[in-house]
Amino acid sequence: MLEGDQDGGDAAPSVTSTVPANNAPAVALNADVTVTFSEPVDVTGTWFDITCTGSGNHTAAVSGGPIVFTLNPDTDFSAGETCTGTIYAAQVTDQDSNDPPDNMAADYVWSFSTQGGAVCGGAATLIHDIQGSGAASPLSGVKTIEGIVVGDFQPVAQLGGFFVQEEIADQDANPLTSEGIFVYQGSSSITDLNVGDKVRLTGTISEYADRTVGGGTLTQLTSPTIIAVCSTGNAVTPVDVTLPEATDGDLERYEGMLIHLASATVAQNYWLGRYGQMTLSGSGRLYQPTNQYLPNSAGAIAL
Repeated sequence: MLEGDQDGGDAAPSVTSTVPANNAPAVALNADVTVTFSEPVDVTGTWFDITCTGSGNHTAAVSGGPIVFTLNPDTDFSAGETCTGTIYAAQVTDQDSNDPPDNMAADYVWSFSTQGGAVCGGAATLIHDIQGSGAASPLSGVKTIEGIVVGDFQPVAQLGGFFVQEEIADQDANPLTSEGIFVYQGSSSITDLNVGDKVRLTGTISEYADRTVGGGTLTQLTSPTIIAVCSTGNAVTPVDVTLPEATDGDLERYEGMLIHLASATVAQNYWLGRYGQMTLSGSGRLYQPTNQYLPNSAGAIAL
C-alpha cells in the first residue's frame, strides 16, 4: 500500500486584489489599503511596504485577516504623488497543511497615484448655474464641477451614473435653481465613487428627454472625467419636499438633489430592482379613474 499526497501538491497563496487597485488614479490622501489573498494566510515581520514619491515610506496599522487585511497608514499620502505597494512573498504563508508550497511564488507589486491637492477648490462652474431656473440648462458645452456624491448608481444595470450636489457654502439663495445634477457615465470605466465623496470632474451638459413620467427633460453631465476625489465621508442634509406639487413642474427646483419626504405612498415599484427608483404619491393610493367612474365622466376626469 502506498501512502502520501497524490493531488500534485497545494497551490501557492497569492494576492487576488488590492484597494486601491493597480494604476488607480486620484486616491484619497487619507485612504486605507486593502490586500486580499487567495486563501487564509499568516503574515510575519515586514510583510508589506508602501513607498511614495513625495511622502516616502509609510508604516501602517494592520487589521483583519486571514484573507482580507486592511492597512491604515500612520500618516496621510501627499497630493499628486505615485505610491508603490509590495507584498513580500517570504513573509506570507498559507494556513493549510497540504504542503508544499507554503509561501507566495513571488513578491506582489502594484502602484497607484493620489489626488492632486491643488486642483480641488479651484475655479469651477456651480451646479445651480448649470441647472438654471428653467427646465433646461441655460449653459452648454464642457464644464467642471465640484460637489458631493449623494447618489451612487454607477453600474450599467442601474442608472449608469451618479448624483452630485453642491456644497452648502457654494449654494445660492434662489429657490428655483437646483443644487444637484446627474452625471451619466454609461458603460465608460471611471473611478468607482461612493456616497459622501467630494469629487471634481468635467462633463458635457446635455438634456435627457426620454422621460417616462411627466415629460420635460433631465439636465445632466455626460462623458465625465474624474479629475480628483478631494475627500471622503462628507454628509449632505436632504432638502424637505412636500407632495403633491402646487403647480406642475415645481419639483424641477429639486432635480438631482438629495431630498426628504415626510410622508409618501409607493405608487409603483417596477423599476426598483433594476434602477433603484420608485414612483411615489403624496396623496395616498392612486386609483385608475375607471375603477370608480365611467370612462370620460366628470368624476373620472377629475380623479
